[in-house]
Amino acid sequence: MNVREFRREFWKAFEGRKRNVPEDHYFDASVRAQANLCPDVEGMMSIKKQRLLNLAFRFLAPDEAYLEVGTYKGKSLISAMIGNPPRTVYACDNFAEFQEINNCYEVTVGNLRRYGLLDQVAFHYFFFRDV
Repeated sequence: MNVREFRREFWKAFEGRKRNVPEDHYFDASVRAQANLCPDVEGMMSIKKQRLLNLAFRFLAPDEAYLEVGTYKGKSLISAMIGNPPRTVYACDNFAEFQEINNCYEVTVGNLRRYGLLDQVAFHYFFFRDV
């Protein structure tokens, strides 16, 4: 990762005191919808976290990989990748924390496919059994 360039862009994107407090304009639903990188993907991440992951992914070198452990339905994964150059991406989840465990994997794959990112992700779907 080009850390120097990332830091320079980080300081521009996340100015001063704004880094640590909610930004009031994101409380407006229309602003939030416009800023959301993948508004139709269910997830629990803030707009600022989406922007941060997307920015960090942008500065990965071509020979570096991105790893996400715990993908749920893919919102953070898509947020990182969208609009950025392709990189090697690994994601894994067993979806054991969710009621709809049998459905989560298919939803995640569908979300990645809808954004044209499925072919860039090596997804590892792990099943754990009690021994």
